[in-house]
Order: sequence, then structure tokens, then C-alpha cells
Amino acid sequence: RHPRDSQGELVGRPLRVAYWLVPCEKSSSQLLALIDQLAKQFNAPRFHPHITLYAGDFGANEQPELIVDSAARNCAGFTLAVQGLGFGSDYTKSCFLKVSRPPNLFDLTERFRRLSQHPGDYSPDPHISLLYGQVPESLRAEVEARLTLPTEVSLNQVWAVSLPAFVRGKADIERWRKVVEQAGIKLE
Repeated sequence: RHPRDSQGELVGRPLRVAYWLVPCEKSSSQLLALIDQLAKQFNAPRFHPHITLYAGDFGANEQPELIVDSAARNCAGFTLAVQGLGFGSDYTKSCFLKVSRPPNLFDLTERFRRLSQHPGDYSPDPHISLLYGQVPESLRAEVEARLTLPTEVSLNQVWAVSLPAFVRGKADIERWRKVVEQAGIKLE
């Protein structure tokens, strides 16, 4: 649960909330090792591996606990095939795992969107980031050759995370706060 004042309002209410699909312990350990390796190499922030299911504005009466409970009810976890490594120019998607995209993953995203107080036009792009920063094009082949990627990732937790309106650097990432965790979604 996240802190509330005497009137029940969130203390330090976040501007945005993201709902993450989070790997099981074994997959998290493997991914955190890759994230740590890249963070050291590129002097980048560390973060918990995840797939963003939905992110949007945080409404005044938003109740992430109820949204997670309702959206993830009767939801099976996912085991997704890793389809390679990708690179991009976005700060939060500079080096990432490409993963399979089963239709029920998009169904889960839609459940979170519909349950949000201010549903937005979030476009899901399932991937698992390994680095927040920049990888110069001249180093991408070297990075790809040095990483040992898993063949699949199992995800069985849903988290709600408060975040600032924009994520542009390490200071923004350090402001992320997990406000809800629902573990133990059964893997099929």
C-alpha cells in the first residue's frame, strides 16, 4: 500500500502510474545480471526488469490496488520467448530484449487501460529493457556479442509503479516507487 494522509489522499501523489509485468525470481536474477553488466559499462542506472503493460495519468481517486486486483484476477503468468536483442534511441529503450507477443498479453494491457480513471491512448510495445541510456551505434555489435541472452523469460508478478511525468535520466528513475505488488500469478 502507498502512504495516504488523514483524508485518504496519496502523500506525494505521483503524476503517472505504470503497471508492470515482472519476471519470476529466476528470470529476474538472469535479467538483473545483464542490467548490472550494462549499467557498469555505460555508467547507467539500475532498475528492475519488467514489461510495461500500461502507463497513464494518475487520477485523483485512482486506486492502483483495486486496479491490479481486478485486471490481474484469473490471469495466468507468461513465459515469453526471447527473440533477440534490440537497440533504440529512446532513453528507456536503448538496449532491450525482443520478446514474443501473445494476444492475451495485449488483452491484459487493455484491462489496465479500461480500469484506469483517465484511460489514455497507450500503445503497448512489449519488450524488456536492459539499459536506460544510450549505446553508440559503433558499440552495438560488441554489446550484442558480449551478452548471453536467456531463451525465454517467465513473468508472474504485476506491480503498480508511480513515476514522474517524464523519464529522462537517473534522477527520474530514482523517483520510481512500487505502490502495489501482486505476486504469484500462475504460470501456464
